[in-house]
Amino acid sequence: MKKHIVLFLLIVLTFSLQFCKSQTKETVDCNVFNAKYIEYALKGVKDSALLSINNAINCDPKNKFYHSAKVNFLIDQGQWTEALLATEQIDAKDDYTLNLLNGVLLLRAKKENADIELKKTFDSLKQDADYSSDEINKNIYLIALYNYFVNKDVGLQELSKLREKRKGKASNDMIDFLENNISNLSKEEVLYKFFNIR
Repeated sequence: MKKHIVLFLLIVLTFSLQFCKSQTKETVDCNVFNAKYIEYALKGVKDSALLSINNAINCDPKNKFYHSAKVNFLIDQGQWTEALLATEQIDAKDDYTLNLLNGVLLLRAKKENADIELKKTFDSLKQDADYSSDEINKNIYLIALYNYFVNKDVGLQELSKLREKRKGKASNDMIDFLENNISNLSKEEVLYKFFNIR
């Protein structure tokens, strides 16, 4: 009986190791594509970088990091429409950052429906507004959209409310960043700054 149990455990262990090897091999192969993407992007070899990140995505389509890297690469290249198409491949429909990014890319690409998409995000963020929460990005995006849809003064008033609610909490760098941008930039540029869009 002991021999059967030991034999069974060896068989299970062998299959487990084979499964782990195949998983690791696939992951390593995908990471090779990603490493090539990084190498080419740093060297400025744009076509090869894009091909490599596409290969990584094809290898592991559910990997949000690869999709985000592609979106950021396309933004860096000034390819707003292509970046917008790439965001559609990311499975995160309720992600307020992605929704805002989509609206901002539509705005930068001068698409007619940009304000509609931005307004949807604005309305959604207003419903969940809670300046005392720890979701600083959510609050910062909301205030940037107040600046965009209402005006600069209201944006700065909302920012003051947020600053007051966050007294004694972690760093206020994001609040300072937004205050500087609202004070010195156009309402569109304030939104572009969040995603390094020029």
